[in-house]
Amino acid sequence: YSTICMAKGEDVLGIYKTKQCKVLIADEENGARRLKKRITQLTKKDSDKNFLKNIAFAIYHDIKLDSLDARTELLEEHIKNNKPDVVIIDSLVRFMVGEENKADDMKVCFDTIKNIRSKHHCSFLILHHLRKSGTGNMHDLRGSGDIIGSPSIITIIKKLAENKFELSWVKQRDEPDVAPVKFDTIDTTDGALEIRYEKKR
Repeated sequence: YSTICMAKGEDVLGIYKTKQCKVLIADEENGARRLKKRITQLTKKDSDKNFLKNIAFAIYHDIKLDSLDARTELLEEHIKNNKPDVVIIDSLVRFMVGEENKADDMKVCFDTIKNIRSKHHCSFLILHHLRKSGTGNMHDLRGSGDIIGSPSIITIIKKLAENKFELSWVKQRDEPDVAPVKFDTIDTTDGALEIRYEKKR
């Protein structure tokens, strides 16, 4: 959903500002079929789908952020070829040779991301998982404390009920606090997937 918002230049959940940009989805967790289905559902009601040209994919390419070999260089090749403004990593642990609980391994990952950001002038949106017993704050993020310390912004999506969620900004390094936003995912009768939320006045 956020990928499509960025590709269009629309606000995410009516609150997080974006500008139209190119997005590279680097995915080692979901297959091409699942991603295609989800994007088709989310864009079903768009009569003009020209914005889809702003989305590129690197799926199941065995990219690793901490191997510092050809598998790391592969991500840079995709970035050079597609010139994205934003790179989405889904999910962090799938892009590692090392362990998410080890600070040294995580430092290598985030140093790699920092170097790529600086070299190619792109931002990163990194998906990561929470501990199953967590309550929805940033200390519930699995793994080393570097996962909390390194990003400038951390948001958490918490499931409230079936098809009901809440997005919270739990870390904003240089920005003012943002109130949580509740949203629903709706499967419509025509096969579309809609994200519905209360619009801020």
